[in-house]
Amino acid sequence: MEITNQLLFFSGGLGVFNGALMSIYFLFFVKPKRLQNQLFGLLILMLSIRIGKSIFYHFMQGLSKDILQIGLTACLFIGALLLFYVQTSLEQRTALKRQERWQLWGLGILAVSVGLVFPYRNHSDLWNTFFVQSIYLIWSIYIILTGIKLKDTIYKFFVSPKQSTVLEKWLLVVFFTNLLICLIFNSVLHVGFPNYIFGSITFSLIFYVLALFLLFHPQRKIILQGTKQAYQNKKIANQQATEIENGLHELMQQQAWYRKSDLKLPQVADALQISPHLLSQYLNDNLGKTFTNFVNEYRVQAACELLTSEHQFTLEGIGYEVGFRSKSNFFATFKKQKGCTPNQFAQQQKILQKE
Repeated sequence: MEITNQLLFFSGGLGVFNGALMSIYFLFFVKPKRLQNQLFGLLILMLSIRIGKSIFYHFMQGLSKDILQIGLTACLFIGALLLFYVQTSLEQRTALKRQERWQLWGLGILAVSVGLVFPYRNHSDLWNTFFVQSIYLIWSIYIILTGIKLKDTIYKFFVSPKQSTVLEKWLLVVFFTNLLICLIFNSVLHVGFPNYIFGSITFSLIFYVLALFLLFHPQRKIILQGTKQAYQNKKIANQQATEIENGLHELMQQQAWYRKSDLKLPQVADALQISPHLLSQYLNDNLGKTFTNFVNEYRVQAACELLTSEHQFTLEGIGYEVGFRSKSNFFATFKKQKGCTPNQFAQQQKILQKE
């Protein structure tokens, strides 16, 4: 190799090697274990495999076709992992939604099926034309969907960058890095310019930017550990707020979770597949209520329905039935919300019914 090629190979290969190490770190060593870290680790791993394939293909003749197949197959997952990483980070979710899991399973089944039925070593022409074009198309579609998901974040950053959180800035860097690499690879495929090695060098350079950020930024724990950020009366966007509202309605109205006397906010957040912080933010900023007040409203409403119906409970028993732990707590909460005691409320309802 000439000295220039040696430097290109070294810089590109070092970026891929360090990328692989970073993926292992995110997958196995970052504490606490978080969905976002797992997704980011897989994303970096798939990028490292794809970029590594390009580097070896550029500098080494007679590279095993199995390695070429692995490199191209890894590219199939990059876009989906990017989208799901961004979505779960913005929404502070603790689990993938069913449709997201099905997409990953679908891509996995597709990759294995095509790889077994049409291995690269026997169908290189098919891989170099139809399969590569299809893989890059899927990659591009996910990139576009990620951009749509981040449109408000992008607008916010360019209009008032100081208001963007460190997480939002991080996600934008990750997104535009992937966008640039995707554009380079698509340009090489469809136009023949510039060269796959440029994608590798781009990955290596931006990788070090990400690594330096994670090592030295004073708020890096927000990325690694999901440390809470002060949200200062920041309401959650309408679409996400509606999803949380519908989920809470199902739990409280249809499943009557309010009847659980030991109900805690993390339990509800886990059932909704969002973080406790996000649920607390929704209740405080969108509804102006604490979690306790929110649940107690359902309990008092249920108590009112029992008080105005034929029932076999004592007043104390009604309190226990709707989820209160004690008679005193039931009476105090009821009077605070309704302006009267449960007994007074029941008497008022009897008078109204007679009228």
